[in-house]
Amino acid sequence: MDQDGLVHQVEGRNGKVIGDTQLQKLGSDVTYGFGAFWATSRATKEGSGELERLDPKTGIQSGNPVKVGKRPHGVTAGDKVLWVANASSNNVMHIDPKAMAVVGRPVKVEDGPFGITANRTAVYVTQFGDGTEKNRGGGMVRIDPPIDPLDPESEANVFGVPVEVGDNAQSVTFGGPYVWAVGGFGALLRYDPKSNQELKTGVGDFGGMTSVVGDGKNVWVAGTKFGADRMQVARLDLETAKPIGKPAPIGPGGGGRIADLALSDGVLWASTGDTLYKLKP
Repeated sequence: MDQDGLVHQVEGRNGKVIGDTQLQKLGSDVTYGFGAFWATSRATKEGSGELERLDPKTGIQSGNPVKVGKRPHGVTAGDKVLWVANASSNNVMHIDPKAMAVVGRPVKVEDGPFGITANRTAVYVTQFGDGTEKNRGGGMVRIDPPIDPLDPESEANVFGVPVEVGDNAQSVTFGGPYVWAVGGFGALLRYDPKSNQELKTGVGDFGGMTSVVGDGKNVWVAGTKFGADRMQVARLDLETAKPIGKPAPIGPGGGGRIADLALSDGVLWASTGDTLYKLKP
């Protein structure tokens, strides 16, 4: 999805674009879950954003969009519900995918909640800040899901204090036994949710990172190469957090382009905003 809210439908076998869907508002993030694609979109001003459902075969929007908070960004599928991070509202909502309705009360998360990931036991959300020099966010917050995510009386709650990632914390994912998060200025956090141990480091010659994705055995990061107007992708060693082999170049940086990653059916996809790349994991 591009920043203008155009969602591209791509054939997984050959990487060809087979259809486009134009959202009603500016695009933010997209995820797959509960048999459909879900896209967050934000108003041109400071109005409420929306969560829209897209049919995975036709790409056509279905049902009425769900009104969420201001400047929604990250969206992810968790246990029974979808989770949306609303950056300007400073909260996180969970949505019933069948009823297409917000469940219960939003969870307050300060400093611009941005990226989000979830499993059955925890939700992790990054804090990007408000886009000013005074507030660059930089944390990762854990939310404990409700006992019954579909019960509006069963509340989600922030657990503990934020873990430091780095200024303008962006993407977050599960990878192997860890939670991984990246900051816009080259910071990487590897967090062990069982021991609470943290590893903070840079990654090779990355000058900044904007996306991280993972599965049960692997994790990948994408961002810009230090000192070069170029974007790249690297797979990381789970234990050392260092790149395995040489990063793969994916296109020029600058011009408002942001590297983004997605993992689907064993295929790693990388986007630079105007170009989509199919990579071998």
